[in-house]
Amino acid sequence: MEGEKEAGVSEWVELQAARLRYLDLNMHRIASKPRNTSESYTAFDVLMNMYMRLAKLIDAAQNTSCTIRCGALCCHFPPNEITVQMDLPSISGIERLLKSSGRDFKNYIAERRFKGLPDKLMRALPRELFVFERDGVEKFYEVRATGPEISSEKFYNLPLRWDGTRLWITRRSVACAFLDGDRCSLYLKGIRPICCSDFMCSMAVSLQLTKYLGYLDESQLSGMSLPELKRVSDRLFLLYGSEELKDLEMELHSKSIAFVDSYLRGDLDGRIEDFNRSYGEYLSCRRKLFEEALNPDFLASLRRLFS
Repeated sequence: MEGEKEAGVSEWVELQAARLRYLDLNMHRIASKPRNTSESYTAFDVLMNMYMRLAKLIDAAQNTSCTIRCGALCCHFPPNEITVQMDLPSISGIERLLKSSGRDFKNYIAERRFKGLPDKLMRALPRELFVFERDGVEKFYEVRATGPEISSEKFYNLPLRWDGTRLWITRRSVACAFLDGDRCSLYLKGIRPICCSDFMCSMAVSLQLTKYLGYLDESQLSGMSLPELKRVSDRLFLLYGSEELKDLEMELHSKSIAFVDSYLRGDLDGRIEDFNRSYGEYLSCRRKLFEEALNPDFLASLRRLFS
């Protein structure tokens, strides 16, 4: 049902972000604390490595350059309902593109009253990037959905949003007017509307984040059909939200915070070795969880099922 939510990647990423925020909060104290022993230098290096790992992981989790070949699932919308709000800089590029090919702008883009949007969406859109005035009325541009109806294969393999809530897509949803086969004709011309390029589904974020962590590689993903991608990403999404991984992350979080505090107090006796050992055990346990989720028998069974 609408509003239901499954635990997944967003909760796992928030744990990493909380640790990064704690380091950020204390970074001035960490950087300015005198380092007059080899132990203090080593501890400082451990903290800086921790900070860089977390910062890169958060960047990877928030990277919306989707590379998953899913058939443009998110580019379908229920007839006569809200589609995608188009930012004004993208509209300028779209106007030039359509004019150069002799196409009518109004067949692709609609004008809507800004106050007709749901309150939550109105608050989320930066007015300076999306709102214009015509005849004294505040308006925005929205892409039309005039393409073919979503196929059965795509509909029955829909992912979730990356926060675990359901997508907007119904069985009668139709494709965005700019979708050309399974590719965006705007992206191919270098036009990347903000609302499109900022969106990530559970399939994309689960697969891309797992690839970043080193438990999947591009060669494994490139040969997968849509049903295979769906089932692999579902399994990973559930793993990110699992109690096993959450417990593992919470334990590392507590030990990381304790290590930061120990460094700031100057109490490093045995702390570096303890933390490095704990981190090594964490990595080993995390790898085991992902290897169990992506075990060869599971992947082979998918290939047999959908070959």
